[in-house]
Amino acid sequence: MPELATAKAIEQDLARRGYGIRTGYSNGTFPSGHRHRGFEILYLHSGSSEMIIGQNLFTLFGGQAVFLHGGASHCARSVSADYTRTALHFNPDITSSRYTDFLDSIAKNGGALYTLRPAGANRFLWTTNELMSISMSDHYPHHVVAGLVDLILAELQDADLQAPTPPAIIREIIDYMQNHATRIDALQQLYSAFFYSPSHIRQLFKEHLGCTPQHYLLQLKATKACELLRSPASIDQVAREAGFSNVRSFQRSFKRIMGVTPSEYRNGIQNRELITAPQTMQPKLPH
Repeated sequence: MPELATAKAIEQDLARRGYGIRTGYSNGTFPSGHRHRGFEILYLHSGSSEMIIGQNLFTLFGGQAVFLHGGASHCARSVSADYTRTALHFNPDITSSRYTDFLDSIAKNGGALYTLRPAGANRFLWTTNELMSISMSDHYPHHVVAGLVDLILAELQDADLQAPTPPAIIREIIDYMQNHATRIDALQQLYSAFFYSPSHIRQLFKEHLGCTPQHYLLQLKATKACELLRSPASIDQVAREAGFSNVRSFQRSFKRIMGVTPSEYRNGIQNRELITAPQTMQPKLPH
């Protein structure tokens, strides 16, 4: 569960050298909002992911990046089975003063989504690779780190700023699924609620989100289950309230999405090995 293990490491990196960077596969296992110091840039190499920042939902695909202030409650959730990403966290004081207004605007708005042009994406990846190499060294040349972070900010300023706007029908279907995720028959009700065949809805999801409606629904149910597992409710009760037909199905699906069993997840919370969120967010799609 790589995502759950990083929050403490983020704070340690920021305190130690002013930035931290990680790259690799992720299954988006921050089910609830978390916060940290500094700023964060999440770049998606492949796959698709949702980033919830405050009350806004961003859908990312390969070649896109979300830039956000760590003080805004946020979480990532996979849409496809896994996605490959690079996450850069940094303190604002390591950057040049010419980016102060840019950082202030991100802090004020919570976050922004960017699509990097091919040449810009190549420069972005080269720069993050350099930062990765420096992070594995015992010496941290601060002026070099500051220059590299400035280059990344320059690439974002030059990238295409855009609001996450999936097709209207996708927004409507996702909205419906979020409001009915805990129903056992949610998928069947979904197909009945829209004047589209199940095969056409599956095609839309594959084309725009890179996953099936069933997988997306399981993500929503697992998110709800994570919230319930923070309460004294029994595993049986959690399964029912999260919309699973039986405990066995719940345990199998939860392990598939989260990488651990419900009991292991609950034990991790009790042992403070997982993130405990200050609030439960209700994401909404942009219009």
